[in-house]
Amino acid sequence: KVYQLCVSLQQTTTDSANTPQVITEWTNLCDLPHEGCGLGSINGCLLTVGGGNVLNPITTILGFSPITNTWKTVGELPEPRLYCTTVLLPTGELLVMGARDGPGSHTNKMWRAAIV
Repeated sequence: KVYQLCVSLQQTTTDSANTPQVITEWTNLCDLPHEGCGLGSINGCLLTVGGGNVLNPITTILGFSPITNTWKTVGELPEPRLYCTTVLLPTGELLVMGARDGPGSHTNKMWRAAIV
């Protein structure tokens, strides 16, 4: 599931020190499109990278639109991946590394992709 957290600070009137009180509210946005995916974010867009299951890992990169509450294919990995790690570099490139690529198979490959 994907949840959005809204946080705001309010001044409490019950304490003389005016200590800020954190107010949180969680909103359920949608379910993840598949299990085993890596997650990342570029320019405020949530991405899933790879995923699937051990017998059928996938290459799909999906972007989430909070406006339509839907996922859309935005790219493909060079090879299928499960449970990969993603990092957004200061250059705007997405780094995808490690993961499983099938039953009992792990990889230390790393890819870098420019977002266009």
